[in-house]
Amino acid sequence: APRAEVQVALAGLYLGTGQADRSRALLEQAVETWPNDAEVHAALGDSVSAMGDFETARFHLLRAIELDPAYWRYHWQLGRVLAEQGQLDEAVARIGRAIRLQPNSQVAYSTLGGIYFLQGEYLKAADAFRESITRYPNPRAYSNAGTLYFYAGEFAQAEEMYRQAVALTPADFRFHAFLAEAIELQHDPSRNDARAHLEEAIRLGYDQLTINPEDYLTRSAVANYLAQAGRRSEALNELRRLAGVAQPGMVINRNIAMTYLYLEEYEQAVRMFAEAVSAGLPKVQLERDPRLAVLHGYPEFHALLSADTSTE
Repeated sequence: APRAEVQVALAGLYLGTGQADRSRALLEQAVETWPNDAEVHAALGDSVSAMGDFETARFHLLRAIELDPAYWRYHWQLGRVLAEQGQLDEAVARIGRAIRLQPNSQVAYSTLGGIYFLQGEYLKAADAFRESITRYPNPRAYSNAGTLYFYAGEFAQAEEMYRQAVALTPADFRFHAFLAEAIELQHDPSRNDARAHLEEAIRLGYDQLTINPEDYLTRSAVANYLAQAGRRSEALNELRRLAGVAQPGMVINRNIAMTYLYLEEYEQAVRMFAEAVSAGLPKVQLERDPRLAVLHGYPEFHALLSADTSTE
């Protein structure tokens, strides 16, 4: 029924402009009018999921699947909701079904990669991102795959992925920095190309800070790269400029921690990683990060990894 499609489209417009309440109200009305329309149920599932009501989302997505079991997208949407609820094994199974129904879905493989990452299954995650890349090559997907190989300790594979990201978007400073670390951790004495990418990351980062000096996320990344490059006084200078940031959040705290790590100020590094964890950084990332091996000798770091945080 075209009327149902109009309601779904309008609700999507509301959802896209941050009016989730209006979207939900419209779709609840639509479900009463067209109780056997799978698309209406799925749209309502999407709408309430955006509001954090995953139980209701699950109910309507299961109804959509009941009405149209062969449409891959409903299985994919339900997989995302299950992942949000922390039911990762069920989510993997559901996304697997979506992929069997639509083997060319780049987005389903990408979601699968994200779920495997949350499970700490880095190689499986990297393979899922590679499948996503073959369907839609883009720098973010290459970079994600690179990061997963990196966490799995497969640095040559990580380098290959980061090189592709750099080739597609040479102006993104992060890709140069990731590439530099992947090269560095291969410990090949015959190579010295990591330094050039690190210096390029610093140069591009500073270009961005010229445009917006209050981009603290970029500033914290640049501080980290300066410390890696052995430019100690400049790194400390950037840390001083970051000291006044009101609520730095997970990523800035992690970048500051990495800066202290490369400056060999390990107690400070552990303290900032603790800040990052309390701001939402998953501990599994700290446990598996090959750069943090040196911290495993510090009791405070062990305490951080083993502390029971009910927010996880």
